[in-house]
Amino acid sequence: MLGDFHEGSAFLEESLGIWQTLDLEGEQGLAETFRWLGAIAFWGESDKSTAQSYFEQSLQISQKYSDQYGSAVSMFYLGRINYSSESALGMFEKSLDLFRQLSDLYHIGLIFMHLGWKSRDQRGFQKAHLFFARCLAIDEELKFKEGIAARCRPG
Repeated sequence: MLGDFHEGSAFLEESLGIWQTLDLEGEQGLAETFRWLGAIAFWGESDKSTAQSYFEQSLQISQKYSDQYGSAVSMFYLGRINYSSESALGMFEKSLDLFRQLSDLYHIGLIFMHLGWKSRDQRGFQKAHLFFARCLAIDEELKFKEGIAARCRPG
């Protein structure tokens, strides 16, 4: 099933129906399902509009339940989806704050990479260098060889 986005979406759509029958108990499941559907729409289907809608729904539910991880992931993807707009920077920064509170080094490094790309695109090369250096340091700390080799490359 790896790479079968259509089949994955179908299973997730079915799970949405199940979560919706659970009322309040199912809302956090809905938030996670919306995140997965958003990821499929973004990565598998290149449908930014649908992805944005799913991540916004996930963010709304995650914030309702003070789910920092869910909120951080949703904000990160909203930053990715809207990368060329000014709102992307704010989403990345809010997401970074939440991942710092969670001590989630992997995602902190990932956001540093995107902040580096965003700074580079705005011709803030010194700032970009600092973000990329932070990204690399985290990848080295985590012994994340794939990240060391690939994550801090030009976007």
